[in-house]
Amino acid sequence: MSDTYLNFYRQLKDFCAECSQPWPSERTLVAVSKYHPVAKVYAAYMAGQRDFGENYVAELCEKAVQLSKMHAHPRWHFTGTLQGNKLTKLLPYVDVIHTLCSLKHARKIESFLQQHPEKKIQAFVCVNLGAEKQKSGVLWDEIDPFVAQLLAVAPQLELLGLMAIPPRAVSLQASAQHVPRVYRDFVQKARQIGQGKASLGMSADYQAAILAGADYIRIGTEIFGTRPAVAP
Repeated sequence: MSDTYLNFYRQLKDFCAECSQPWPSERTLVAVSKYHPVAKVYAAYMAGQRDFGENYVAELCEKAVQLSKMHAHPRWHFTGTLQGNKLTKLLPYVDVIHTLCSLKHARKIESFLQQHPEKKIQAFVCVNLGAEKQKSGVLWDEIDPFVAQLLAVAPQLELLGLMAIPPRAVSLQASAQHVPRVYRDFVQKARQIGQGKASLGMSADYQAAILAGADYIRIGTEIFGTRPAVAP
């Protein structure tokens, strides 16, 4: 497992060097370990990886507890769909939320932060780039008003910027040789929000995302291999 991670990390650094893109000082690699056993997460941690992502609340919390017992304390990123009834369980463990698109959820996070002043939580506003009905997220034209309301209701929440999963038809065409215009437009918009960070790019399109200027990339398969069908 550590060899797989290190091989990908070297590949990532080499790609960035060839393209004159800074790494890792100005970018963050999030290793998405969904459904993979905690042993794989620990191996990547011991190899130097510090940021890990999960799509499910229960899995993130369980892995956080297990790794803590192993004296490993990574930064946890939540990359799945937020559910109000599970926020209370998630918030003590999570460091970065990539999928915030509800003011109701933002108010719950703010309430938690006010009750736990020692805790810091960062977040990206999730954007539905293709206005796809099956995906959650703030629509493009609603970004500015949503962010204005978000800052008003959750002043303790540290807003990093914007996150998006582009439409599959677009991401399948993305590569180092072809950076879709929507990628560049998204990053440019993200620069205007919060700390100006863009969370964009996964295993299939991370090269295009980096060339577009993404600050956070979320990688699963390239690091952990094919995802199991169900959680172990």
